[in-house]
Formats: sequence, C-alpha cells, structure tokens
Amino acid sequence: MLCRLVGTVSFLIIVGLAGANPAQAGDVYTFTFDREVKTADRPALDISNTSGSITINSHPDKVIKIQAQKKVKAKDAQEAQKIAEHIVIDVTSQGNSVKVETGFEDVKGENFWDFLFGRRFSRSAWVEYQVWVPQNCQILVGATSADISINKIQAEVRISCTSGDIQLKDIEGDLEISVTSGDMLLTGIKGKADVSATSGDLRVEKLEGALSYSSSSGDVKAENLKAEVQIETPSGDIRLREVAGQVRIEASSSDIIIEQVEGSLSVHTTSGDIMATSQKLSGDSYSLESSSGDIKFTLPTKQGGHLELETVSGTLRANLPITVESVSERRFSGYINQTGPEIIIRTTSGDVLLTTL
Repeated sequence: MLCRLVGTVSFLIIVGLAGANPAQAGDVYTFTFDREVKTADRPALDISNTSGSITINSHPDKVIKIQAQKKVKAKDAQEAQKIAEHIVIDVTSQGNSVKVETGFEDVKGENFWDFLFGRRFSRSAWVEYQVWVPQNCQILVGATSADISINKIQAEVRISCTSGDIQLKDIEGDLEISVTSGDMLLTGIKGKADVSATSGDLRVEKLEGALSYSSSSGDVKAENLKAEVQIETPSGDIRLREVAGQVRIEASSSDIIIEQVEGSLSVHTTSGDIMATSQKLSGDSYSLESSSGDIKFTLPTKQGGHLELETVSGTLRANLPITVESVSERRFSGYINQTGPEIIIRTTSGDVLLTTL
C-alpha cells in the first residue's frame, strides 16, 4: 500500500541580526516543513534534493523524522511565498522504504529555474534537510548542487551527487559514492567503500574493510587504514599513512607517498615521484614504477627479498647489504637475506634509492 504524506509548512523571515530589517539581510525567507514516518525493523530512506543540503543522523526511535527549511531569496515576502509554494516536498512510504523527493514546479507555465534567474532582480531558492533515522536504516541519497552529511549509521549507504561536498562519519556498512564535482571526507568507516569522482579531493581518516577510488582529477589523503586499497586517477597527488593491507595504485600524473604497515605494493605512475615505506614485507610482491620521476623505497632492516632495480636515465643506489646477481650502469638484480618477496623498482627517467628503516 502506498501512503502519501504532505507536511505542514510554516513561514519565517530570516534576517542577519535579531530585529534587523529583512532587506538588510538580502531578503532571505524561510518556510519550514516537518514530517515523521513510523518505520519497520529494517527501514530504508531514499532522499533527493536539487539545491541546498542534506544532513542525516541516527536516533534510537523507530521513526524517520524529516525537517526541512525552504530558503527563498526574493524582493518581498509575497513573492517569496509564491516561490515557496512551487517547491514541493513529497514524502511517501511503501513497505520498509520511505522516499523523500524535492520538486520544483513551473511558475505560471515558466520553468522554475528560468523564473528565478531570468529576471533582473536576483532570486534564489534552496532546501536544507535535517533527517533523523534509526541506526540500522539503509540510506540512498541523490543530490545536485547540495552538500551531504551522514553520521552514525549501521547500514549500507549509497550516494549520487552532481555537485556538492560529502562528509560521512561513523558508518558501519558498505559505501557506494558517485560524485561529479565535490570534496569528500570519510571518517570512522567499517565496510567496503567504493568511490568514483570526476573532480574532487578525497580524505579518509580511519577505515576498516576496503577502499576503491577512481577519479579523473583530485588529491587523495588517507590515514589509519586496515584495508585493501585500490586507486586509479590520471591526475592528483596521493598520500597514504598507516596502511595495513594491500595497495594498488594506477596514476598518470601524480606524486605518491605511502607509509605502509604491511601488505603488498603495486604502484605505477606515468609522471611523478614515488616514496614508499613498508614496516613489514608480508606481501608477495612490491612493484614501484614511474615513467618520469624518482623512486625511493624504504624497507625493514631485517627483511628483504629478490631485487630488480632499473633506470634508463638516472642513478641506482642501495644503502644496505646486497648479494649481487648482475649489475650494470642502468640495471641491478640481487638478493637481500636470500628469501622474501619480489621487489621491482623501475623508472624511465629518474633516480632509484633503496634504503632501510
């Protein structure tokens, strides 16, 4: 059975200072919306917004609570009211799922956004959502030109965002994020995080599970990872700290710094330097390659393996005892401690340095 709920809207004028004239604050008016929907044992929320923000937090009740503020900038209260009436918040529920949609209806037969921006007077409108859900509620968010914040959820979270920043904190469940333009901050994640972005920086602080990231442009900074990490990017610098797990990176124009606790390494970049440190050589292989850039690999003192170091234009240096198999001006192979993983370091144009902690 499909149940449709329409919330009551109230009207406020938001000003810059208490008691000030609305015009002094840019004529921003606020229209509030409130709705509560009872949920089943395993609820799901599907929420979308075209302009504004979405903030989702957990609470102990078996209720999804939706509060929204329609923000309208207009020349007067009457015009703001008319614009707000064409911003429709539609809440429906079916089974375990609650759906919240933000609609922008035509004004006098004219497209809503054309009406706002096609006049001499500067108008604007957006919706800011505050939503509370049970902790085990699955989350699906779709947004355009909207920032997203989600906190303390123990379920799967999926986000599709065209333009806007994303912050996720204390999530116990798999993540699927697709962003066209916007920065991302992930903190305290337990699960698999699959992130794709056209443009935007990614920062991760404490993740257990797996991280897969692909981007056309953007920097990556991540620390305290107990996870398998896979990164693909044609442009953007990468820095990983305190990584316990396998790391695979494919990059085109990136400087890369990795401080690894344990796990294998496979790092390739077309242009850029690579600096990698591993505290424990627990992986099967360690491969570092750059077409144009210097490479430095630091390994633990009492561990080693089979080495292959190569550069077409540059110098080879190893600041540790090595059993030599073969050596030339541009290529070196040998062993450290006779046993251990394959260690392969190659650069076309750049220097190679192998050293110990």
